[in-house]
Amino acid sequence: MKTNFKGENPILIVGPTASGKSDLAIKLANKYNLEIFNVIPISKNIFLLPFQIFLLLNLIMKSFFFLKRKKIEILISTGGYMSLPLCVASKILNIELFLLE
Repeated sequence: MKTNFKGENPILIVGPTASGKSDLAIKLANKYNLEIFNVIPISKNIFLLPFQIFLLLNLIMKSFFFLKRKKIEILISTGGYMSLPLCVASKILNIELFLLE
């Protein structure tokens, strides 16, 4: 499938941050439609692992409904653990996914 990024397609920036809006999100908020997903950092404490797995599954469900509601056709991700929920949801919905590292 050939992907064309030309044209007047709307751009939606989703910024997963633990502290709310990142500096980049604040700078781009006026220019683009901006959504923030609050993804907490992964703890090294093994006792928090069940809680973190629950939170991850919750974020994947939230991402699934978000992508479906916004009718996203292409997802471009910069990688990292914070983008995992959106990337997993995009694969479930068979949305074209591009990863930048």
